[in-house]
Amino acid sequence: MSLSLFPGPVMAQTYQCPYNIDFESGTLDNWQPYTGSCCPIYAQTKGTGPGMFTIVSGNGTDPYGKFPLVPPGAGKYTLKLGNEKNGAKSERVRYYLKIPAGAYNYCLNYKFAFVYRDKLSHGIDVQPRFEMRVTDSISGALINCEEQRHIPFWYNQGIRKADSGSLVYYKPWTDATINLSGCEGQTVAIDFAAAGCDEGGHFGYAYFDLSCSVFKIRTVACPGQKTATLFAPKGYFSYDWRDSSLQRLLLGKSDSLVVPVSMLKSLFYVMIKPFDGATCNDTLTALLEVNELQAAFSMSDSMQCLDQNRFVFDNLSWVFRDSLSYEWDFGDSVISTLKSPEKKYDVAGKFRVFLSVVSVEGCRDTFQNELEVVSRPVSGYHVPDSAQCLAINNFNFNTDAASGRKYAWDLGDGTSGSSVSVNHAYKLAGTYAVTLVITDLGICADTVSGTVEVYPQADLSFAGDTICLDKEVSLEAKTGSFAGNIMNYSWSLGDQSVLSGNPANHYYAMPGSYDVMLRTVTDKGCVDSLLKPGIVIVHGMPVADFDYEKVLDSFPVTLMRFVDLSNGSGRMKYDWQFGPDGKSAEQFPVYAFSDTGTVNIKLMIQDSFGCMDEAEKWIRLQHDFSIFVPGVFTPNGDGVNEIFRPEGLQNFTTYEMRIFNTWGELLFVSGEWADGWDGTYKGAPCQQGIYLCVIQARSINKELHNYGLQVTLLR
Repeated sequence: MSLSLFPGPVMAQTYQCPYNIDFESGTLDNWQPYTGSCCPIYAQTKGTGPGMFTIVSGNGTDPYGKFPLVPPGAGKYTLKLGNEKNGAKSERVRYYLKIPAGAYNYCLNYKFAFVYRDKLSHGIDVQPRFEMRVTDSISGALINCEEQRHIPFWYNQGIRKADSGSLVYYKPWTDATINLSGCEGQTVAIDFAAAGCDEGGHFGYAYFDLSCSVFKIRTVACPGQKTATLFAPKGYFSYDWRDSSLQRLLLGKSDSLVVPVSMLKSLFYVMIKPFDGATCNDTLTALLEVNELQAAFSMSDSMQCLDQNRFVFDNLSWVFRDSLSYEWDFGDSVISTLKSPEKKYDVAGKFRVFLSVVSVEGCRDTFQNELEVVSRPVSGYHVPDSAQCLAINNFNFNTDAASGRKYAWDLGDGTSGSSVSVNHAYKLAGTYAVTLVITDLGICADTVSGTVEVYPQADLSFAGDTICLDKEVSLEAKTGSFAGNIMNYSWSLGDQSVLSGNPANHYYAMPGSYDVMLRTVTDKGCVDSLLKPGIVIVHGMPVADFDYEKVLDSFPVTLMRFVDLSNGSGRMKYDWQFGPDGKSAEQFPVYAFSDTGTVNIKLMIQDSFGCMDEAEKWIRLQHDFSIFVPGVFTPNGDGVNEIFRPEGLQNFTTYEMRIFNTWGELLFVSGEWADGWDGTYKGAPCQQGIYLCVIQARSINKELHNYGLQVTLLR
């Protein structure tokens, strides 16, 4: 048996629970799951599976026991071990807990409920069960006899028959305690397990949740009461309350004891047994003393004006041990549980404030005091036009004059005034909070607030352009940081044209420099305008033209010269295109064509302002056919003019020359230009005289040319 003594008054002790021992992460973090068989429970296989180790939350109820899945007063989550499936299966979870240093009376409170299906005829050794066990993490030795088994028909009070399900029983949520006193600084292993029956035909499952506490007797002895109550830790097999002599049995064997106040200052013992047959019982002791407490408070300025009232309550209450909770009643149906609250009243009047303080044991004391909230004079101001455009704003603020009053105006932009009425022009657009404080000779000052709005002007800007006469100018207004909406744009373009909209696109009819004015109207009716002189410059257009001539006709090449006849300003740029491939940037180019036919010639020009024009012509290219036939030749052997043949024959593809005498007799035929007539026929010299020459030639243009002429032979 271990004895835990707590002499004298025990102040409130609490210990912070380690991470997720209460499943409040919604996971099994820091818990180790194991599965196995029953009975007894033997769960050594680490891991989990479908339908096992279920984290439960929400407002649902168990389908058999109809108790809530999460017990009242607990957190958001509980853990369910086991399920409704039959089979001798077991589930076990383990948590390694290091007891804080100095926590000599550390304990865990846990709530549990379980459901099982079984027959009364089954022996205890095979029935479904829920178990808890605490061991040393190194040696495995049992800690403080903390081994609790909950088997349906084995010393288990509170077992109930379920309304649904054959042979289904349940135990609703029940409180229990794990004694870890004397284990400070030690690491323990806490195991919870649940299983169905050994024969595999009945299921069993359990829910549980944990919290951290102090292992001691809790005493409730309030001033002025006739009795006091002592509470032992819950969930033990038996309780035996005794007086200081440890001989006299007191009132019953439950987990609580009620005694008369005449026994104050007495020492009480309770001997608790964790389970039937346990040899390591615990004995706790407590000195019963009245937990004196007193409610008291002070407050700032018990009389305040309605519009600015802010009562600050300073809680001066005290308690002999443990801690207090607070219940404030401010006399206007508003309550608070803060220790030292602040309060603002919505109506004027006298109010009685009550403070009730309640100790952990439920002891109560009450203190009261009175305060007053004073009405203030009602005032106001008006302004004829509360929304104006920035460019022309001038606000007139005025109020009704009354004797004995002082006026303090705050116009929202750092400007103030002290007269009955104030005129003011704001320098920037925006919404301004205007406040008037009217102070009477008494305690209260009345404040009235309102707003005026200064509509912004559009921060207009637009860029001009320098264009050619054939181009469209596009003018687009910018409004900078202006956040409003412009409903109307009106552009005066300097040539008597007026356009609306944004952007404005326009073709000018004449070159020149143009002044442009933009006028806008916002959705608030604010008008803005911007004039920019000479912002648009329009340049006249150059005129492209050209002529051409043939420079050389030498098959297969035709050489052409092109002459620029364009008119334009400044230094010109030229872009010639000769058919599909030819190009030149010269003003007077010469281009060699290697083919005949119709060719497109295009000239594009650009003046110094970037204005452009183009001219286009189609020309026909063909080679000229020419031939020269001498009228006389002298084949006399002197080496001069010995052979008759055409001269200057150009641009032909086929050729034939025939020589006839005057009687029409054919004397000579040649298909080659270089092969001329030497004045003979069949090797004999012909007589001096006149002969007929017939020439047929086809030009490279595929045209057939026929020539007939007389030629004189002289010797």
